[in-house]
Amino acid sequence: MIAAAACLVAGCNDTAPTAPAPRAALPSVTIGGYLVPKFPSPSEQFNYAKSWFADPGEKRAALDAVALLYPVARMEKGHAALELAYTRLGGDYRMASRRRCLETIAEYNDILQEYEDLPEIRAKAHWYIGWIYCDLINETASGIESYRKVVEEYPDVRTVPAPPVPWVSIVYPADLEADRPATNTAPHYWAGIALVEIIRYSRDLDAVWDAFETLWKNYRAAPATGRALKLLLTRPVLGEKAKLFASEYLAGENVSPHLSKDIRMAMVKYGKSCKSGNDGKNGNTGNILNSRHSGNTDNFRNTGNTGNTGNAGNTGSTGEVKSGN
Repeated sequence: MIAAAACLVAGCNDTAPTAPAPRAALPSVTIGGYLVPKFPSPSEQFNYAKSWFADPGEKRAALDAVALLYPVARMEKGHAALELAYTRLGGDYRMASRRRCLETIAEYNDILQEYEDLPEIRAKAHWYIGWIYCDLINETASGIESYRKVVEEYPDVRTVPAPPVPWVSIVYPADLEADRPATNTAPHYWAGIALVEIIRYSRDLDAVWDAFETLWKNYRAAPATGRALKLLLTRPVLGEKAKLFASEYLAGENVSPHLSKDIRMAMVKYGKSCKSGNDGKNGNTGNILNSRHSGNTDNFRNTGNTGNTGNAGNTGSTGEVKSGN
């Protein structure tokens, strides 16, 4: 009662609580009949354009805005051009006609001409051309040729995901912390991903193993190498050799728990197929070690201690490795 009376006598505090000032509305431009907000920087503008849009026309307008609003930001313009080319395939790329696929390839080739000074853009363009040829129109020879260009011309170009727009973040509850996505911290390279696709689509077993050699030497710790091992373990003629490398790969640090599980399952399936005699239908794995590639993870073609991939003398060394460790 006393406290209530004191409150009535003193009156209530009419000071307004502090609150952040509302953000000023972003300016906007009209492109193709769509109102597109203008962000303070080209990276934010591109990140907005990468967002999901229900209307494909609005998506293209947002991508067009990157070049219109920031004409000198060549990196963001190039990435926006790559995204625009992809939209030509339609809402579902699996339903894209051959004509649309070829038109998209032509657009990627135009990007290659325009951005000759930006290897990050060119590597991605070549990769997408390879993907369309292999996955969408089944012209694997042309696709593998494009993938080889990525490997040979851009071995050091990383795939660096652009940060999300400022208001987007992902929060994992404590009980899901153990099931978070891949924890592999090794850098990703377009060349590594291209090598996986060469392994996937090439029918030449020597070419397949050559691609894996390059992965193991240059990108050993990368997730792409783990994915390649999964593929090799499905091929009876190469699975026996792949098992040796898979064991060493799994012993490495920071391997994604999900990828590790997949590789272990593939190894078990391969072992079961060998015991049941399924491998005999596709090739004789008993002669693997007599092929031009040895089954050791030492020098690939010579015997020695497991773990060396070049002329390095210590177990686990990768010699002249540019990346992956």
